[in-house]
Amino acid sequence: MMTDVHVSGLARARRTEATDVLARAFHADPVYRRLVPDPRRRACVLRELFRLAVSDATRFGAVDVATVGDRLLGVAVWLAPGRFPMTAGRKLRTLPGLLAMLRAAPRSFADVTRLGAGIAAAHPREPSWYLQAMGVDPTAQRQGVGDRLLAHGLARADRMQRPATLETAVPAAAALYERFGFDSTREDLRLVADGPAHQVLRRPAAADPSRPPQPEGARP
Repeated sequence: MMTDVHVSGLARARRTEATDVLARAFHADPVYRRLVPDPRRRACVLRELFRLAVSDATRFGAVDVATVGDRLLGVAVWLAPGRFPMTAGRKLRTLPGLLAMLRAAPRSFADVTRLGAGIAAAHPREPSWYLQAMGVDPTAQRQGVGDRLLAHGLARADRMQRPATLETAVPAAAALYERFGFDSTREDLRLVADGPAHQVLRRPAAADPSRPPQPEGARP
């Protein structure tokens, strides 16, 4: 367990580094393995996908990073209440990135875009802080980095007295979120043909915003 993890907002100079961390973190994700079977093409698609997400969230939400010394080890991409799904104008700004994804993996492009459309269609109508993506570098996983990132973002939602929402197809990730007070509102969301089902999870606004979010069983 790492004890010297520092969480802060993403500096512009480290956007590429943050994108690369997310791409590595999601490279073995069962959804993206199903959508883009070729590892090299998958890496290209994920870098572009998360470059777009990070760029958008810096304007319409928050991007938190976890560092140990100079090493950037984790990233959480949040969109503020009412900022997801994207407006038509924001979608237009993603076109160059989408074209880059099409060139990188032409056979997978339609499936990747359908995944995004499905997530947007299933998003709860209630305004909430939406955790679009959270990833930890594979070299630092299961060492408490994700806990620190998540607690930081949830504290921001609590200060605003807003709920938090997300979706995941990874049971281990769902277990982490549930320890922080998320409950599954849907467990059978089918967004990828022959792929794993997604869960939609929601955490209500905190009754006491002054109390820092902690995982279940953690000492105060």
